[in-house]
Amino acid sequence: MALFLGGYFFAREYVRLTTALFALFLAYVSIKAFLDSSFIGEFEPSEVKLELNGGLTRMPSVPDDVLDGALVFSRTREERPNWFWITKLSGERTISPTNLAKMLDTAVKFMKRAADAGKNAVVVIDGLEYLILENGFTPVMKFLSTLRDYALLNGATVIVTGDDSFLDERGRKILRRLFD
Repeated sequence: MALFLGGYFFAREYVRLTTALFALFLAYVSIKAFLDSSFIGEFEPSEVKLELNGGLTRMPSVPDDVLDGALVFSRTREERPNWFWITKLSGERTISPTNLAKMLDTAVKFMKRAADAGKNAVVVIDGLEYLILENGFTPVMKFLSTLRDYALLNGATVIVTGDDSFLDERGRKILRRLFD
C-alpha cells in the first residue's frame, strides 16, 4: 500500500512538473512570436534635405538623398540602413507584404523617434500595386489612412510610389482623395 501511495504521489508531481514545463514553453513561443512580429532593431532617422509637406504624398520616384535618410519599404532589395525588402521570403530586413501591422508599427516607431530628435521623418512605401494585390484594396487604404494620421501627428511625410492605372476609376478616386 505504501508503494502504491508513493507511486501515486510522485506521478502527480511528475504531471504537475510536465504541465509547468509545457506552459513555460508556450509562453516562450508566444513572446518570441510577438517580438518577431514587431521590429525592435536600431534605426536612426537622419535629416532629409528636401522640403516636404507632412502627411501622405505620391511621387513617381524618390531622389537618392531622400532615400538615404528615410525609412523605406520597397519591392527592390538594397543594403541601406532603414531599408526593408517587401517579400514573402524570410530573412533579415525583410517584411511580408501581408504584414501591414508590422509595417505600421515600424513606421510609427520611426516617426516618433524622429520627432523626439527634432527631425522630420520620411517613410517611403514603394510598390503600392503589390500591397493591394496581396491584401486587397480596402485593407491597404485603411493602412495608408492610419499611416497618414500618424504622419500628421508626428510632423512626418509618407511618400507612396507606384502606378494606380491597375485600379478602376472608383479606386483611383478613393486613392486620390486619401492623398489630398
